[in-house]
Amino acid sequence: MFLFLFFLLAALLIIVWIIYWTDLLFYWSDPMICPPSVFPWYTKDQYNEIFKDKPFENTENKFLVVGCGFSGISVSGSLTRNGIPFDVVESQEHIGGNWFSGVYETVHIISSKKTTELKDFPMPEDYPDFPSAKQMLNYFENYCKYFRINERLTLNCEVISLDKINDKFEVTFKFKKTNEIKKFIYKGVIINNGHHWDRRMPKYEGQDNFTGEIIHSKDYHHPKQLENKRVLVIGAGNSGCDVSVEAARFALSSDISMRRGYFFIPRTIMGIPIVELMKSWMPMFLQRFVFINLLRLTTGLNYSKVYHPNLQLPDHLLFEHHPTINSELLQFIKLGKIIPHHDVKRFLGDKKIEFNDGSIIEVDLVVFCTGYKTTIPLLDKFTKKTSEGYPQLFLTIGVPNIKYLYFMGIGQPRYGAGPLLTSASEMLARCIKEQDNVKYPIFDVLASVIGTHFPNAKRSNSKTNDILIDPHVIWKHTRIVTWLVGKSKLLETIGKTIGKLPFKLIDNKEN
Repeated sequence: MFLFLFFLLAALLIIVWIIYWTDLLFYWSDPMICPPSVFPWYTKDQYNEIFKDKPFENTENKFLVVGCGFSGISVSGSLTRNGIPFDVVESQEHIGGNWFSGVYETVHIISSKKTTELKDFPMPEDYPDFPSAKQMLNYFENYCKYFRINERLTLNCEVISLDKINDKFEVTFKFKKTNEIKKFIYKGVIINNGHHWDRRMPKYEGQDNFTGEIIHSKDYHHPKQLENKRVLVIGAGNSGCDVSVEAARFALSSDISMRRGYFFIPRTIMGIPIVELMKSWMPMFLQRFVFINLLRLTTGLNYSKVYHPNLQLPDHLLFEHHPTINSELLQFIKLGKIIPHHDVKRFLGDKKIEFNDGSIIEVDLVVFCTGYKTTIPLLDKFTKKTSEGYPQLFLTIGVPNIKYLYFMGIGQPRYGAGPLLTSASEMLARCIKEQDNVKYPIFDVLASVIGTHFPNAKRSNSKTNDILIDPHVIWKHTRIVTWLVGKSKLLETIGKTIGKLPFKLIDNKEN
């Protein structure tokens, strides 16, 4: 009898594992194979009736989407599909966010199109595996046309303040072309200002005395900025490696400073985009085992011996830092066209720079590829910060204790944001529609039962303060929560029964 129960329990656990980690139900764990039919346009036949008001008309019954970059476009598409009236504003003159203003003209995505596309509107079949910046912008434009987002979009319009007035929000806008300042009342606000705009600029000893030029990678747009210059790139993330390779092609010389060791991952292995080799059923330890051995067979891992003595060995496990995906850096180092260095020690005056190992070079242009700070000024008066400086947001989206105020876009997937944005945007739209059925803010209700899940770098296995997201895990979680939202009344009852509602944050920590 004991053996029978043991084997029965084991069989049940195996079945649960198969359902949880594979795609027999709900496309929970593998976004690459999810068809658009999973995210239907529920209200397409009622579009003209639901969205009859022009931008800034009857705003008290609308949501405001702030920002029309990757996140804002996805949120706008989901609100459209779910029949939730909204306006969307973008401070720039074009949609696309960082893809419009923060990348250089020759860039291509490092994740594949299958792992980058929004799953309610796949990329064209004739797109290459790694679309260019121009193709990405064209894709965003076609997405907005298909979901008729352009009809509710206002460009060159900046939100300069946000205040809560009773149960609604007063939003102050600046219309850049006319310099007009106007205020409107909205039912709710979804902020999508991204995290690739507030440049992180290091400060080194003697830097103010440097007579050359210093820019951030966000300010690099075309190779002419590199011509006839000796270039030093600081930082060896994805942007750093890309700019360093560009400098090897177009500048007089290309040097790169790395404060630590990195894993350099090629874009493809055996002709397959490497991110597509990460299968949904692989736990983290297996992903590391497989990819470490693939790297041993392709690029090798003893970088200092094989490529250059100044290349340091990684001081972390694979995927504990945001992976650097680049197929050309090591090749150009091998060709002698890129010279790697240790961390910068100080600027010596004129155009000289000294590194920690005592070596000195002269350069004309320094490009800081040092990332960005996560800055969300519109949320400052509504949320406290975690110990890592991120706003406290339930499930990284909902502002605690406030209805209809959300943020979309914290965290960096190890690759391909599109599917995760589609699923998270669908979850958010369902939460908005379900809010009228419960007394407390819907994300308070969810947090009372399944936990707060504030933005947390340590929970994402990161050795930095960057929040690294495992795409398969987050995809699965958002699909499960989307299903749970439909049980909001039951969740609210449970939350009240166990004493978690109304939800209170204790000492600025998770309750």
